[in-house]
Amino acid sequence: MTVAEVERVQYRPGLYPNLSRAEYEAIPAINASVLEHFERSAAHAREAMLHPPKPTDAMEFGTALHVAVLEPARFSREYVAAPKCDRRTKVGKETWAAFEAEHRGAQLMDAEDFIAICRMRDAVWSHPVAKELLRGPGHNEVAVVWENEETGLLCKALLDRIGSFDGWTWIPDLKSTGDASPREFSYSIKRYHYGAKAAYYLDGCNTVAPRPRRFCWIAIEKEPPYAVALYEPTDDAINAGRSKYMRWLRLYEEAQRTNHWPGYETSIQPLGAESTEWYA
Repeated sequence: MTVAEVERVQYRPGLYPNLSRAEYEAIPAINASVLEHFERSAAHAREAMLHPPKPTDAMEFGTALHVAVLEPARFSREYVAAPKCDRRTKVGKETWAAFEAEHRGAQLMDAEDFIAICRMRDAVWSHPVAKELLRGPGHNEVAVVWENEETGLLCKALLDRIGSFDGWTWIPDLKSTGDASPREFSYSIKRYHYGAKAAYYLDGCNTVAPRPRRFCWIAIEKEPPYAVALYEPTDDAINAGRSKYMRWLRLYEEAQRTNHWPGYETSIQPLGAESTEWYA
């Protein structure tokens, strides 16, 4: 589906498989990546909307991993391990120029990162459950558009996958991490608001196409042995995530309506030792 086709359906609520990233970005709706900035303040969210931050190295690594796992043919076409050469020297500059010319248009990756991503991909596809979640009937890169009933806001999300496994419809979400153990990954869930996003994705799907669905994270470590772990949020975790993203949506709706995008509290606030325990 092209951008023009997306525009012709006037962004009706629904599931849209096979949209490109550009087509997805063209949908004028709020997504979780912007909403999560309301955890800091409306001012931070507005800044993210007006001046989207450039992708960090970690974000680009994560994008490459998603392509390698979910679109291996595309990864082979578009990503190339760059040669190690000293571009301060004449020989190094010539080597690099020749390599760029040979692979014009490709994503040039640090060789070590390229190898790590290939090994991470292989680890995911070697996992007995993860591979079944990814290779069964379903679609990768599915866009969801829906209207939030309480706020009336048009929302969107881009899901890694919706597929069938073990008699259920699943939404698996691939996450690279430094430590996929239950304790450490639970810290990542809290710190990066994964629970709120899981609830956001599930609610979006259930708004446009109600049916029983389950969600899980496929957590893959970025260093040897590239261990893989799968986690499904409990009902309590989803409810807590829903409360968080709904708070963000209410703040967004209010900021839009009043055109007031405040930063932090202006009053002097108490701050004790317990305030630093974000993972509690």
